[in-house]
Order: sequence, then C-alpha cells, then structure tokens
Amino acid sequence: MRFSRLLPACVLAIALCFSGVSHAQAVYGSIYGTVTDPSGAVVPNAKVTITDVAKGTSTSVTSNASGEYVAEHLIPDTYNVKVEASGFQSFEADGVPVAADTSPKIDASLKTGNASETVTV
Repeated sequence: MRFSRLLPACVLAIALCFSGVSHAQAVYGSIYGTVTDPSGAVVPNAKVTITDVAKGTSTSVTSNASGEYVAEHLIPDTYNVKVEASGFQSFEADGVPVAADTSPKIDASLKTGNASETVTV
C-alpha cells in the first residue's frame, strides 16, 4: 500500500531532476552597421533598405542619432543593403549572406554628392 502512494511522488521527483531548461534556437539573423560621411562623422536619419535577393521583399530602417542602424528578424538568405541620405550619394552592398543567429556588420561611408549617384561595394 505504501509503495503505491510513494511511486507517483518518486516519478515526479525524478522527472523534475532530469528536466533541463529548454534553449530556444534562433531562426532569424540581422544586419547592422553605422552610417558616416567622408569626414567620419555619423549620419543620422539615413534610410537603410534591406532587400532579400531571392524573394524581392524589402524592409527599411533609419539610422539613429549615433548613425547606427539594425535590421532584425531577417530570414536566412542573401540580402542587398542600400543606404540613402539627403546630400549624399547612395551606398550599396550587394550579396550580404545572413544565416540564423548571425549579424553581419555593413558600415556605410557616404560620399557627398547627388542622391542619384550610387557607390556600390
């Protein structure tokens, strides 16, 4: 009789001892960087467009007051990065690979000029 009462408690105790914390796996990546001008000063409010090469979809973010930007929750694939700011030539980095749980850094150094001109890296 006692054994039948202790069995559920023992099973529960053993289960609690061997249950590990489940670690989530990252399924997304991100792209981040800093936007600067020719003198090295940061460029706030630059528009950064991240385009998935295979799907043709894009997302846009804006650089902050420190010139930094982050595009998060990107599905693993190859991306093109385009940075635009008023009074500067646009900047492009093509073929940026993003894998799950990775964050390639793409810094954009903008050159003074017309926005219709593009500097491709």
